[in-house]
Amino acid sequence: MKRIILLSIFISTVVSVFCQTDLQDGDSCFEQGDYACAITKYGDAVMSLSGRDKQIAEIKLGRAKLCAEWLKAADQAFNSKNYKQAQENYQNVLGENPKDSYAKAQLGKSSEALAATTLSLSRMDLSFSSSGGREGIAVNTNAASFSITKLPPWCSVDKSASSFSLVCTANTGNTTRYGYFTVTAGDKTIRVDVTQSGIATKTATTLTISRQNISFTASGGRTIIDVKTNASDYQIRLLPRWCTVVAKHDTWFTISCGPNSSPRSRNSGFKVIAGDKEVEITVNQAGIENANTSTSKSNNPTIANTYKTKYCLNCPKTRDIFGLTVGYIQMAYDPLVQMPISSKNYWNGVQLGLRIEPLFKYGFGLNTGIFYEYYSRSTTYTDTYDPYYSYSEKQELQAFNIPLHLEYRLNFSKWFNLFAYGGVGFNAVKNSEFDEYSWPVTFEYGGGMRINRIQFNAGKSSHVGDFKDSQNFGRYTTPYHNLVISMSYMF
Repeated sequence: MKRIILLSIFISTVVSVFCQTDLQDGDSCFEQGDYACAITKYGDAVMSLSGRDKQIAEIKLGRAKLCAEWLKAADQAFNSKNYKQAQENYQNVLGENPKDSYAKAQLGKSSEALAATTLSLSRMDLSFSSSGGREGIAVNTNAASFSITKLPPWCSVDKSASSFSLVCTANTGNTTRYGYFTVTAGDKTIRVDVTQSGIATKTATTLTISRQNISFTASGGRTIIDVKTNASDYQIRLLPRWCTVVAKHDTWFTISCGPNSSPRSRNSGFKVIAGDKEVEITVNQAGIENANTSTSKSNNPTIANTYKTKYCLNCPKTRDIFGLTVGYIQMAYDPLVQMPISSKNYWNGVQLGLRIEPLFKYGFGLNTGIFYEYYSRSTTYTDTYDPYYSYSEKQELQAFNIPLHLEYRLNFSKWFNLFAYGGVGFNAVKNSEFDEYSWPVTFEYGGGMRINRIQFNAGKSSHVGDFKDSQNFGRYTTPYHNLVISMSYMF
């Protein structure tokens, strides 16, 4: 029995010694800032001790767990550059463990980062319409707060923790107003410029008429009046009962006057109105007794112009004679060997250039300009001695074409006409593999139509010149442009 008692006392003493060792090891880990180690040692001590020693171990275990949580939160805040939160957590750790060297070092780094204030804004300038409005700006700073100063008197601010909205009142003036304000955080300040446009002033309406006095013979007639205005439309008002508007377009209209069966002349007028502008046009018509007098025609240029306008057969109704052209072109002639080629080996290309079409009376005109042409084709060659061996080669041509064509148009209206043309073309052709040019002359013909400002052209041409065939050398007319299709924008 005595032995059993002595053995129990010995075991208790050994266990107590070991438990006290776990507690001491936990204290050592805690002082070094190794809270994971301290939590383990204190936990072992809590499981082994009893009474007052167990309570002490539990208290120390709780402190170690708090320090571990604070340190983890502090490191996360530091890495996300939330230095203020990191500083608070490091201070909590040092409040429990002043010997934690890591927490001391990190606290110093957090303090240094807070001392260097950062400030950035999502926008550095704001623009408002004359009606005003609201614009938002995000603020990024490590300072505890920011302030806004020097606001323009026509602006106010709605502010939150990390952003603000600038509210601008309406600008009732005609001029643009400018201002600025500043955003400050710590020792950092950023200027933001503010601009607000004024009420747009209304553009003054302009109206110009080509003629303000019109005269007709007793037999009546019609004449064209040009209109220039920056308004979207114009109106013709208060026409005499013996006059009518035959056609009205954006830039001109035609007025027609019926015959005057009275021997007395008649006079009246009407108005052309665009916006707040109006122009009065006077209309005079001779009586029947003066209808056939040559003197009135010769002495009155308005009558002469009206007479010519009335009897001008198929005269052009458009003034757009220039055109930017793009098209597809196909050459059926090889300028290098001066021979026609088969349809399987045509040169295919594009055409770009400037078209010039001066139009004359009775439907006649010229069709000319200058055009750049680019051609390419792929040619397959077979070895004479080895028919199973062949290879392909890409060839290129560049050319310039200057046409000189006589043209005839059917002028149905200002917006639509049909035409045909024929004449000569002067060409300069250069192969990409050589520096030499050839200068073929062509006979060209074709036609097309114009719808408003868009003109479509289609044609062909033949080469007039010398070439060598298998029998002799002579002068022939051979295909040159097998097909030319193009579209032009006329102005």
